[in-house]
Amino acid sequence: MRKLLSLAFACVCFSLFSSAQNQQKFTFGVKAGGTLNKFYGEKYDGKKLDQEHFIGGINININAEIALSRSLYLQPGIGFTTKGTKNDYPSFDIKTTQTVLSYFELPLNFIYKLRLGKGKAIFGAGGYFAYAAGGKYKEDPDVYQVPKKIVFKKYVKITDPRRTYFKRTDVGLNVLAGYSLPSALSMEFDAQFGMASILPDFESSPSSNTKYKNLSLGVSLGYRFHCRKK
Repeated sequence: MRKLLSLAFACVCFSLFSSAQNQQKFTFGVKAGGTLNKFYGEKYDGKKLDQEHFIGGINININAEIALSRSLYLQPGIGFTTKGTKNDYPSFDIKTTQTVLSYFELPLNFIYKLRLGKGKAIFGAGGYFAYAAGGKYKEDPDVYQVPKKIVFKKYVKITDPRRTYFKRTDVGLNVLAGYSLPSALSMEFDAQFGMASILPDFESSPSSNTKYKNLSLGVSLGYRFHCRKK
């Protein structure tokens, strides 16, 4: 199902980029910035996660804007981002753990622009599909000597080696707000809320009831290239 959704999402993005070529006016943009990330969700007993802390990350994005009306735009894009979390366990042998996941991401947002002063206020909402390119896990102190490289699987068997496992894909919601200047420079604040657990299912383990979802807060600077059909 996820493969079907991701394929459909990619086809939509491709068709939107292609249709942009036929518009009398469209824009391409780039933006980059920093993020604060952590996991949210539920423990195996149904209680909310309460030992998660934010860690820093990066976000780089290339996107197109296709005008739907004078103020409303459709914005497909592609980007690279890092997410993760830090955990504190003061009463255990392992005091802290840190997880970092790197994703290639396909966001698709509706953007509304409102003239404000010499520039425009920007508001947006939409969704994203992300595919993990890699990840690292660290314990302090390193008591159990667990390999640092994260392994991606949908289902973990009892016979699988002791590793840190996550699912490869993630889907979620985007919200953003910002301001663009007449010079085509802009600043945006955004938030991403993962809607699906990124933990795999574990054979004969209560950990299968644990739900980890990505939460990301970011700020970025961007620039738009205005293109006109000759």
